[in-house]
Amino acid sequence: MKFSNLKLTEKMILHPETREALEIIIKNERKRRLKEL
Repeated sequence: MKFSNLKLTEKMILHPETREALEIIIKNERKRRLKEL
């Protein structure tokens, strides 16, 4: 995942719902990686 970590962290602090969305994205990424393995 290509993100600017600083901007991402700022958004996570400012918007709890953004953090929740990111957690869902991360879970989906992990599932996809497990399937690829």
